[in-house]
Amino acid sequence: MGRVTVSRRVGCSPQIAILALVLNFTGQAATQKVKSIPVPGTKAFPESITSTSDGVLFVGRLGDGGIVRVKPRTAEGTVFVQPGASGSRSILGVFADEPSSTLWACSNDLSGLGGSAAGTDTWSALKSFDLNTGDAKHSFSLPGSNAFCNDITVDGKGSVYVTESANPTILKLSAGATTFDVFAQDSAFSAPQSGGAGLDGIAFGSDGNLYVTTYTAGELLRVEVKDGKAGHVTKLSGNRHLQFPDALRALGDNSLLLIGAAAATGSAGILSAGLGISANASFNKATQFVAPTATHDVTPFKVQVPQAALDDLKKRLANARWPDKEPVTDWSQGVPLAKIRARTDYWARDYDWRRAERALNALPQFRTALDGVGIYFIHARSKHERALPIILTHGWPGSVFEFLDVIRPLADPTAHGGSENDAFHVVVPALPGFGFSDKPPEKGWNVARIANAWAALMKRLGYERWVAQGGDWGAGVTTALGHIQPPGLAAIHLNWAFVFPQKIPTEGLSQDEQRAVDAAAIFQTQGAGYFLEQATRPQTIGTALADSSVGQAAWIYEKFHAWTDHDGDVESALTNDQMLDDISLYGLTNSAASSARIYWENNPATYVGGKIDLPVGVSVFPREIYRAPRSWAEKDYSKLIYWNELPKGGHFAAFEQPAAFVHELRACFTTLRA
Repeated sequence: MGRVTVSRRVGCSPQIAILALVLNFTGQAATQKVKSIPVPGTKAFPESITSTSDGVLFVGRLGDGGIVRVKPRTAEGTVFVQPGASGSRSILGVFADEPSSTLWACSNDLSGLGGSAAGTDTWSALKSFDLNTGDAKHSFSLPGSNAFCNDITVDGKGSVYVTESANPTILKLSAGATTFDVFAQDSAFSAPQSGGAGLDGIAFGSDGNLYVTTYTAGELLRVEVKDGKAGHVTKLSGNRHLQFPDALRALGDNSLLLIGAAAATGSAGILSAGLGISANASFNKATQFVAPTATHDVTPFKVQVPQAALDDLKKRLANARWPDKEPVTDWSQGVPLAKIRARTDYWARDYDWRRAERALNALPQFRTALDGVGIYFIHARSKHERALPIILTHGWPGSVFEFLDVIRPLADPTAHGGSENDAFHVVVPALPGFGFSDKPPEKGWNVARIANAWAALMKRLGYERWVAQGGDWGAGVTTALGHIQPPGLAAIHLNWAFVFPQKIPTEGLSQDEQRAVDAAAIFQTQGAGYFLEQATRPQTIGTALADSSVGQAAWIYEKFHAWTDHDGDVESALTNDQMLDDISLYGLTNSAASSARIYWENNPATYVGGKIDLPVGVSVFPREIYRAPRSWAEKDYSKLIYWNELPKGGHFAAFEQPAAFVHELRACFTTLRA
């Protein structure tokens, strides 16, 4: 956890205090910094706050019903939603729902709570505004008189939940509905020992349950959620430290941020949502990225790894225990000690994950549920109307990072040396168990099942005619697509073709065929140890790598060295940052075991891909594990529309040679555009 943003009134002036809690590795607050940002308005005070993944803050005001936007690294806020007609209207809760581009707000008229207007009714409404422009969208009145909307959260299905204090309940506004339903009502909500103050903050935890706070008592309650319905309510903390909690926010891991007041001073605590929560709000670091729940909807997504996860990575690197030096002078025993130490030193001191994050977030990213598993993907639509949709699939130990330098040239060819006839709509999913896709909870995710999921994805995106491309396990998935031939699939392209015959002749092989046989034999005897381990015991190796960031790095770095085209120095094929982007993704998403299972799911694997009568294109790169012979490809692929053997490049074709890779896809699919 690096920075926690807290809204509170500073004295009697309308300001928002930015509170940064810098945690050390024991989870205690090491330093505390407060930066005050003026909030426009002379009679309004900051009451509620929310933020987007790119650091924009939205502050709801008490007194005039306005909402202020504070952009990252600026010194003051600007009015985003103009104050309402009534000067006593207030925004007690705000929530930025990025997938729907909606800013939700609890709008309340508090004139009936005291003063000269005592005795009159209060009223409350849930309002929505466009997250980009501030334009009003909808208004939904809360049921009953004296209704009091305090805080807001949303689920992954478009439903909105609010806490209502006058008649302490959790109300639910289902997606597409115009009226509220009572989602949960419990005696614990009224906090009788504190005068029945009702509910305030609300948030979904990473466990799928709702968490709410009671206003005066400062209690934290868990509301179990199962099959979309509320269940048992459990009290998790008492009222000794935090009272008048204004907001509750999930931090994306197993913790919650509770913002409130203690002894008339603003304070914040990070609470562990899944463990026994102590009343003193002890800190629990978010050391692993947790993606939001995926639904059938195609939901926009941005990457924002918790700072605590990056801090934890630095700690692991600093505390690495090293083996003794290898007794050889080459890579024959694996990664040389000096090499992995140099990579680790750079990783710890100079590498910037946030740069990689920005590169991903500069592209349109989404998540959707396919066959019960949330799948992450990049989807870059071309501006050219006749663009050909293509789905690109990575392998292991690759990721979507392999394709970052080819996405824009494929989608926008006129800006990258091509013509509009070269344009593609580009879809780049992460395999199940990899990166920001979910880890399948059940077995059965072999290449055929993934291929069917990809076909469903292209259909969901509205593509009626499309092509597919892959290397490594991506080649396996793409080959499976070629066999399945789902509706709309027009052709495939492979940069590793599985064209070995069922039975290899013992004599009469051509030079190219013998070269492929020899290369495959060398791989099986000298380079397939990782393959056998992941195909037979993925959980064992996954446990080791999950606990050791350096181990994860060595496990992947060795493959970059073995499978790329270089003169002895792998850094001449891929930069340190490129390799560490990929390695960091595996570590930060804790996907060592889940990614290794693709080997187990497809065991025994084979170089025999079988016959395909769909149009197929093949690009052969010289430092591939083996170079497929054209003679075998012509026997397996009855419609071999493209074949090219390139002078440079290896197993990670798009990663190593992005310009050549783009050229290959443009050339391969030219005939399909007529």
